[in-house]
Amino acid sequence: MAVIQAEHLAREYVMGKNVIRAVDDISFTIQEGTYTMILGASGAGKSTVLNLLGGMDSPTSGSLRINGRDIARFNKRQLAEYRRNSIGFVFQFYNLMPNLTCLLYTSPSPRDTERSR
Repeated sequence: MAVIQAEHLAREYVMGKNVIRAVDDISFTIQEGTYTMILGASGAGKSTVLNLLGGMDSPTSGSLRINGRDIARFNKRQLAEYRRNSIGFVFQFYNLMPNLTCLLYTSPSPRDTERSR
């Protein structure tokens, strides 16, 4: 069963008069229970693909289905729920607060504990 299915996925960024195509018409399927690597040269779009999969960014065009749901069509609230309930994301460039411990960063929040009751 396909857990992730990307079809004709593209992501463009506009910088002044220039359009940068970070992801250009890619399609792939990831099956349940498999391990997948994303490989490529610097600037090839690997981080952009991960940001799209994590719901941190939205594609310019194409579809991105996670467990049958096209997250490319989600509104802001749906994306927030998807990120909160379905995805774990470790940022490439993280901004940690030096006064918090690793345990505090990885522990459920009190709100999550109350919700599970």
